[in-house]
Amino acid sequence: MLKQILRQVRDFKRRHGLGPSVVFVNQSHYAVLRQKYPAFFDENPSVRFGFQVLVVPNEVIAYPELVWLPPKAGRGTVEASISPASRPILEPVLPQIHAIH
Repeated sequence: MLKQILRQVRDFKRRHGLGPSVVFVNQSHYAVLRQKYPAFFDENPSVRFGFQVLVVPNEVIAYPELVWLPPKAGRGTVEASISPASRPILEPVLPQIHAIH
């Protein structure tokens, strides 16, 4: 699971010139990540991902989705930062995205 996410991050950087700021994972993926890599989720992790992990319900996404959101993104900026392919998938969690930015 982590290897796949890191591959997606690398491909994202290659395509866009910068890494994602948010990686969306569903609840099942998150449970696996926490079980296999608990040190990443400690209060003070020794290794940081370089992006924020946002957990969404299983029915929202089947695979991790990556986006780059500028710091303190406003409502219009957030929507503009989500790819057209991901928009229908992530539409239900936009209020959560706004809450973290």
